[in-house]
Amino acid sequence: MLESTSTSSTCAIVDTSGRCTVGHGPGFEYPPEVVKAVLAGGTVGDTMSKLTGIEDIGHKSGSIGYLSDGMIDRTALTEISVLMALVPRIRRELYPEEPLRG
Repeated sequence: MLESTSTSSTCAIVDTSGRCTVGHGPGFEYPPEVVKAVLAGGTVGDTMSKLTGIEDIGHKSGSIGYLSDGMIDRTALTEISVLMALVPRIRRELYPEEPLRG
């Protein structure tokens, strides 16, 4: 049985006071052929480049750009996770500021 492999992005923002806020972006599932290749030691980027014929796909719209037919790209996915990490900073009045403890 093939394991399902999906991806999502996470962003942590730590400022000079030690405050850390975290955000997550949406995720998606990779095609079974990509999952097989990764489980065998390959990379998503190399496998997706072979499948799509797009050289260095990870440095362009990314796998999601191809899989979504251009409706969203890897930059947009990253931007969403950064925005989500900024939410407690945008609405400071609703989030207590607690510095990291080490």
